[in-house]
Amino acid sequence: MSKETTFENARVGDRVWDAHYGWGKITGHRFNGDPSLQVEFNSPLRWGCIRYNFEGVPSGGCSPSLFWDEVKFEAPVRPKRKVKKVIEGWYNMYLNGSMSYRHYTKQNALDCNRINAIGEPVFIHHEYEVEEE
Repeated sequence: MSKETTFENARVGDRVWDAHYGWGKITGHRFNGDPSLQVEFNSPLRWGCIRYNFEGVPSGGCSPSLFWDEVKFEAPVRPKRKVKKVIEGWYNMYLNGSMSYRHYTKQNALDCNRINAIGEPVFIHHEYEVEEE
């Protein structure tokens, strides 16, 4: 048995649920011209009737809001944003491939350890992204 999610076989008197207005009752249908249902609501959110197509889209709407039963919506939490991080500084390079600790000025790098360094200190700038905390 297939499950019906549309309203081609709906009957007058069937209860339906609208995501905006809550529970209502089908009070009429039209099959010629533009097939549609008329649903009456009797709630503080909506008094009176609204027309829907057989997919549950209200007249003038663009997505379904009418269903056979109540639909529970769960709002997703905001994903963590990406934050740009920057590491930069002056480094001494050594013959064995290692570097010195980061120095904030070229002069500090020169003063730190010139004994086994290769040439002048190198300025390194690196940007990357991480999730915010």
